[in-house]
Amino acid sequence: MDASVLTELAQGKGAQYIQGVGAVALLYDIVITFPDEVRLIWPAPRSITKYLYFVNRYTVAIAMIYDAWVMSGFASPMTDQVCWRYYFAIEMWDCLEGMGIIGALVLFRVYALYKTTKYITALLILLWAIYLFPATSITIWGFVTFYNQPGTLTYTPYLDTCALSGRPNDVYALWIPMLFFETVVFGMVMYKVYQHTRMIQTPIMSVLFRDGLLYYGVMLTGEAVNLVAFVVFPDPLYFSLVHPNWCLASIIISRIYLNLRDVANAREWSTATALDHPAWEQVKVKPGSKPTLPGVGSKRSDGSGLSSGSGQSPRQGQWTMSRTIDIGTEDELEMEGVKLPAHGYEQA
Repeated sequence: MDASVLTELAQGKGAQYIQGVGAVALLYDIVITFPDEVRLIWPAPRSITKYLYFVNRYTVAIAMIYDAWVMSGFASPMTDQVCWRYYFAIEMWDCLEGMGIIGALVLFRVYALYKTTKYITALLILLWAIYLFPATSITIWGFVTFYNQPGTLTYTPYLDTCALSGRPNDVYALWIPMLFFETVVFGMVMYKVYQHTRMIQTPIMSVLFRDGLLYYGVMLTGEAVNLVAFVVFPDPLYFSLVHPNWCLASIIISRIYLNLRDVANAREWSTATALDHPAWEQVKVKPGSKPTLPGVGSKRSDGSGLSSGSGQSPRQGQWTMSRTIDIGTEDELEMEGVKLPAHGYEQA
C-alpha cells in the first residue's frame, strides 16, 4: 500500500480517537454530576433557563453517541451521500445548540447582572445574533458550495467511516464571531462582578467571577486551537477538534449552573438565572441615588427590619421601581442588615 495512503489512514484513525475523547468526557461528566443535578437543578423553579439546561445537557450527549457510532464504523453500510447528510445534520445541530442554546445560557447570566441597564435586552439579542447567524450561514455555505463536490466528503472503506478531503478557503471566518462574542461577554461579566465585589464578597459573586474566567479562558483557547487546526492540520484532521470543543462548552456551561445553584438559595437562584424576578416589587428610589427599601431601620413584628407602611403613594422626588434590582444590589441591601422577603416589599 502507498505510503501516502497509509498516512491518510493513520490520520483518519486519529480523528476517530479525538472524536471519541470528547464524547467520553461529556458522558463521564454527566455520570459524576448527575447526583448534584438531581439535588440542585431538578427542584429549582421552572424557567426557560432550567429547560435550556436540560436541552444542552442531554441533546449534546445524544449527538455525540451518534457521532461516535458513525465515526467508529458501526453505521455501515455507508455511502458518500450518507456521509454528507450525517455531517450536515450534526454540524447544523452544533451551530443551533452549541451557539444558539449555549450562547443564550451565557447571555441569561449577563442579563441577570445588567437588567437595570437601558437597552440591555436589545444589546444582548444583537450579540446573540452575531454569535449564531454568521457561523450558521458559513457552515451552510460550506456544505452547499464545497462539501457536495465529489471527493470532498467521502466514505472510506478501510476505516469504515466518513473522511474529509480538501477544505473551503473562507471557512476559517467561522471562528471570528465566536472569539468576538466570548471576549465581549467576559468583559461585561468581569466588570459587573468587580463592581460589586468592591463592596462585599459573597459566595455567589465568587462563583460568577471564577466560572466566568474559567469559561472564557477555556472557550477562547478551544476556539483559537480550532482556528489553527483548520489552517495547518492535514485534511482528515482539520475539523477533528470541533466536536470535542462542543462537548467542552456543554460541560462548562452545565457546571456553571450547578455551581451557581450550589451556593444560592431559591431566591438567589431565580435572580441569577431567570429572565425576570418576581420578588422585586414596589421599591422606592430617589432619582440619582441607589435603590433603597422603604422603611429600612424600623422593626416589624417579624424582625425583618421593614416597616409595614402606610399604603400611601410615594412622596414627591421618589418613584416606584418594579423588577429592576440586580443581584449586586440585593447583596448590598443584605450587607446593610436588611432581611429580604421572598415575595416582594410593602410600599411605605
